[in-house]
Amino acid sequence: MRSALRLPLALGLVAFSLAGGARSDGAVVTRERVEISAPLLPDVLMLYQTFPATLDGETALVQSATYTYDRLLAECAADYPAITPTPLTSDEIAKNYETVGQCAYEKHTAKPYWIPKLLMDVDICGAELGAGWRLLGEDDLATLTDADYQFLHDTLSPFAPAIGQWGPTYFGLTVWLRAHDGTLAVGDLDPGVAADERITMRNPGTDTFAYQQPIALRCIRRTDLP
Repeated sequence: MRSALRLPLALGLVAFSLAGGARSDGAVVTRERVEISAPLLPDVLMLYQTFPATLDGETALVQSATYTYDRLLAECAADYPAITPTPLTSDEIAKNYETVGQCAYEKHTAKPYWIPKLLMDVDICGAELGAGWRLLGEDDLATLTDADYQFLHDTLSPFAPAIGQWGPTYFGLTVWLRAHDGTLAVGDLDPGVAADERITMRNPGTDTFAYQQPIALRCIRRTDLP
């Protein structure tokens, strides 16, 4: 049994609880809280420079280039009056996604165009969002039901009718994943996709150029509840 909450809406993430059952790692829990973040976006002008030769260089690049959704929301609000700092309705959430995407492009040269090797080598989720946050995993997908995927579609992606071009590009449900074997993959969180078709690309983690495709870097945090 699941209960779902859009909390906190202003930060673009969703939280819901899973009650009972076993996780994909074999652990049995009574209840578990699952949080999935809004996408983290890179300043692509920084990524288009020469790729760092060391892990320290990769980490420094991530630190200088990454924008979180809450940072963009705060920095864009003054110049984009369509943004609602504390949205309450689906229309307000969708408008925020659309407008934050526009602001990310126009003011910060930030696009959802990540370099796979950075995602493979650097714990971007933990560094930017804090302890417990990590890249979505292929194992995580195995724990979600059809109803969960529909909920993610309804809460994390732009709502119908589409408002414009920015929201769907920046806040879609094609996502980077950590595969079962620890390599990088790309998956699809849209409802209605067959389980054996959710992974759409495998093992691009050695590529050192930015993928100019709208693949979202979303993070997940799972916490056992008493």
